[in-house]
Amino acid sequence: MTSRAGFGIVAPYMRRVCTALALLFLAASAPRAAAGESTHENPFGRGKKDRFGVTVGGFLMNFDGSIRVDSDSGQGTTIDPEEDTGVDTDRSETRIDGYWRFSRKHRLEFGSFFLRRDAQRVIDEEIMFGDATFEIDASLRSQFDTTWLKTAYRYSFVRNARVDVGFSAGLSTYIERIELEGEGSISGGSGGQVVRESENVVAPVPVLGLHAEVLLGSEVFFKGSVEYFGINVSGIEGSLADLRTDLLWYPFRHFGFGAGYNFVRRKFKDSGGTTVDIEIDYDGAVLYAAYVW
Repeated sequence: MTSRAGFGIVAPYMRRVCTALALLFLAASAPRAAAGESTHENPFGRGKKDRFGVTVGGFLMNFDGSIRVDSDSGQGTTIDPEEDTGVDTDRSETRIDGYWRFSRKHRLEFGSFFLRRDAQRVIDEEIMFGDATFEIDASLRSQFDTTWLKTAYRYSFVRNARVDVGFSAGLSTYIERIELEGEGSISGGSGGQVVRESENVVAPVPVLGLHAEVLLGSEVFFKGSVEYFGINVSGIEGSLADLRTDLLWYPFRHFGFGAGYNFVRRKFKDSGGTTVDIEIDYDGAVLYAAYVW
C-alpha cells in the first residue's frame, strides 16, 4: 500500500474537519469589529493569563494494523499483531499534553505517551520476521513498544472572546521496538532452537494542521484539530493523519475536565535496504483533568 492509499481512507473525514474549521474562521472574523478583541492574555477568562496549561489522563485505544520486516534475501511475513501474536486489541495508557503560550497568538505544545503490549501464544502458521523464521506450533513471545513524543507551534489567525482558530506545524516522533522470541531458525539454519529477533524504528514525522477552539458556554469549550503529512522519496514512504475533537468543562478557575476522541493513522515503509513496512491505526476516547495558569 502507498501513502496515497492510506490517505484516501482518511481524506473524507479530514475534508469535513477542514470545512468546519474554515466556517469557524469566517464566523469568528465577522464579530471582531463589534465585540473587539480582548487585550488580555486570555480572552476566554480561564485561569489568570493562560500562559501554561497541562492535561493528564487516560487514552483508551483500539488498535488495527500490520507489520512486515524482511530478511536480507527479501522474504518476510506480513503480521497482524492482534490476530497473529495475540497482543491486546484494546489498551488504556496515561497521556500527557500541554502548552506554553509565549505570546497572545503564539504558543508551543507538547504531548507524550508510552505503550507496551506483549503476549505469548502458540502460532498456527509460520512467521518470517527479519532473519528469523518461527515454526508452526511454536510458543511465540511477542512485545510491541511505542513511545510517542510531540512538539508543535500554533498560531491563531483569530483569537477573540469566543473563538480561537489557526494553523499548526510540528514534529511527531514515534519510537517503535518490536521483538519476537520462539522456536525456529536464523537465516535458514536448522530449526528447533529458541531464537529472538527484534527491530527498532525511529520515525520523526513533521505535520501541518488546523485547529479551532470555541466557547460554547461560560464554562464549556469545544476543541478540534486535524494534522497530516505524507512523503514518498528515496525508497521511504510515510504518512501520518491525526484527527481530534474535545469537550472541556472548567467548573473552577484553574481546573477543568475534558473528554475527547482521537484517531491516528500512521505508515512507514523503508524499501531502500531490508524492507520494513509498518501500518498502525489507533483510535479511542481521551479522558483527562486540565490545569491552566
